[in-house]
Amino acid sequence: MRSRSSFLWRPPSLPKVTHFEADWYLVAADLSAIPGAAATLEAMPATAKGVAIFEVTSPKDCQAIAMPEGIDVHWLIQPDPHMPSTAQERLIRSINWPDGRVQTCIAGESGVIHALRAFLTQEKQVAKPDMYISGYWKIDLVEEDHQKAKRAEG
Repeated sequence: MRSRSSFLWRPPSLPKVTHFEADWYLVAADLSAIPGAAATLEAMPATAKGVAIFEVTSPKDCQAIAMPEGIDVHWLIQPDPHMPSTAQERLIRSINWPDGRVQTCIAGESGVIHALRAFLTQEKQVAKPDMYISGYWKIDLVEEDHQKAKRAEG
């Protein structure tokens, strides 16, 4: 396993994926979701292959994360988290999509998550049991209003 980027302390979290059964893995997170994504990467088997994408507001937000050598890491800098971003979706759409089963660990801003969920389920036909994908927050909504909106979406 290797560690990438400079160190920044992050709160502990449990892995969001606990059974690693895929041919490759797709991990994507913004700053709010790095603890869970990092815990998932750190729990992966040493032979795991895949892509990890982190969207942060500054190069100073990049963190050292222990992960298998086969994970290709991308740090995307988006300085204004109050503006909608399509950077993760554009990168995910541009990657060479490997053959085989994929498992995902994706979390962050709800608008980004909505677009990625549609892409994964409709275009890539990733099975729901193979996806951890969750909107942790929404631009312009406080937590209580965001949770109400999530419940309304079902």
